[in-house]
Amino acid sequence: MMEATLTGYAKKMIIVIIATSLLIIIVIAIVFRNYFAVEFGLGVVMAGILNICKVLLLKHAVTRASSMENGVGGYTGLMYFARFLLTGLVLVAAHFIPFVEFLGAVLGLLSMPIASYALKFFIKDKDGDTVTTKETE
Repeated sequence: MMEATLTGYAKKMIIVIIATSLLIIIVIAIVFRNYFAVEFGLGVVMAGILNICKVLLLKHAVTRASSMENGVGGYTGLMYFARFLLTGLVLVAAHFIPFVEFLGAVLGLLSMPIASYALKFFIKDKDGDTVTTKETE
């Protein structure tokens, strides 16, 4: 049952990340209405794809760590470092790729914490409980 709850949580988080990224792109397109909006949008898309990968990596790490007997701390630490390294690589790539705006990538990276807070405080399950307070059966 934990796998189903975790998969549902990951799906909802991915949907909120995509919605947040699209909202950022739309607002920037309305505000700037020039080529800068395209560069900015590419940065947001690049960061959004990274956030989706991070959610999937986190889901995999939790699933695997829950079935491990030894070395859980080392494994979760390694997975945390891998997610951190991926974030750094995306920021470095956004800085050096000429047609991608760095600020767009930074704001795109904020879609994951926004999704996490949205799931905790605003998005309800079928039963009316928040996603984070649902207990496994």
